[in-house]
Amino acid sequence: EALPVAKYGLQLLEVTRDIVAAYEARKQQLAALDFDDLMIRTKQLLTSTEHPHVSRRVAAGIEHLLIDEFQDTNQLQVELVEALCGERKLSGKLFIVGDFKQSIYRFRQAEPKIFRTLREEMPEGGRLSLTQNFRSQPAILDFVNALFCEPMGDSYEPLHAFRQQVSPTPAIEFLWATVSGDKPPFGLRRKHEADWIARRIRQMLDSGEPIVWDSSSKEPAARPPRLGDFALLFRALSDVELYESALREYGLDYYLVGGRAFYAQQEIYDLVNLLRTL
Repeated sequence: EALPVAKYGLQLLEVTRDIVAAYEARKQQLAALDFDDLMIRTKQLLTSTEHPHVSRRVAAGIEHLLIDEFQDTNQLQVELVEALCGERKLSGKLFIVGDFKQSIYRFRQAEPKIFRTLREEMPEGGRLSLTQNFRSQPAILDFVNALFCEPMGDSYEPLHAFRQQVSPTPAIEFLWATVSGDKPPFGLRRKHEADWIARRIRQMLDSGEPIVWDSSSKEPAARPPRLGDFALLFRALSDVELYESALREYGLDYYLVGGRAFYAQQEIYDLVNLLRTL
């Protein structure tokens, strides 16, 4: 089966080659640049051996360079940073903030190890570990530390809570929504999970048990949960309607963020139809 796959792959490349050529020609006609152009051409300009005065002049105009979310940086962006810093990259000009643990998306070819490498290049006095957490109670961070310390190895820095523990412990629950049978359909398991989650939220709301940090209190205290305190996180929205149905069944108002508008765009339909034709 490898031969047909290779054949169709080459055909697709032929189509995309023409598309790329047309796209580049259209950008040239409009005198326009896309995101990648901005990055690549800026890097070419600032690292050109033919025009070294350009990078020197630009770097001289920047006293301090602060970059946040540096764990989501790629190699091209690092080369840009180095050009903007000039010879002062490690002597107080560059200030970067990032968290290796948060780089999970590989956004625009991000390489989290780049952040770690640059951090290790910094003088020891210029490194600061940001391990104090201002959002979570200690019991939650205890769970996070226990879960991640082994997989992330010696580089893992345990988190410490700024807040006190005001809600009952343990603060983490697992809901194992089991379904009888050797191989129950995946959709059925998802439906059971959705029902269990919605039912548990309903129970917590009805019980009135104080489990949420009360930010309005002058003293550390907990309050009963409200609907706005709950959030369900999904890897994908392929079965989200099952969870919506369960929430409605238990009388829980909700707001869905990140629907499928991207896949409803005409460009996506055109691309899918093209691939189907090929």
